[in-house]
Formats: sequence, C-alpha cells, structure tokens
Amino acid sequence: MLQQQLVEHYSIAELALIARAYNTPEGRSLMRKAPAFTASTTKALEAAFVAQAVELAAVEAQRSLRPDAADGNSGEHRSP
Repeated sequence: MLQQQLVEHYSIAELALIARAYNTPEGRSLMRKAPAFTASTTKALEAAFVAQAVELAAVEAQRSLRPDAADGNSGEHRSP
C-alpha cells in the first residue's frame, strides 16, 4: 500500500532524490523530527478547525434568531 501511494505521488527521480537525502545526517534528522512536527501541526489545524466551526455556528445561531429568518429571508437585499 505504501509503495502504491509513493509512486502515485512521486516520480522515480523524486523517490531517488528522497532516498539519497534521507541517507545523509540531515535527512535522518528530518525523519526523526517529522512525527513530532506532524503531530504539532495537526493539533494546530484541529484547533483552528474547531474555532472556525464554533464561529460559524454562532453566526448561524444569530441568523436564526432574526425576525426575518422565519420567512426564509436571510436579510440580503434583493432587487424587485
């Protein structure tokens, strides 16, 4: 499965370059740090997603409380 994903996203030349890079001290260091980096950025993205969802839910709740919400009018100006 991993091999299928690799060749689906990278060319053979790119995979060869990755292999060469990962066989350097810097490349090995990157590989050791990658899981922690991914975990921290995933947490930040999840927090941003939740904050955006809460904000959008609050906006929608405010819209539903407006007097014109019952008739389906979103308050947008419409030309006759």
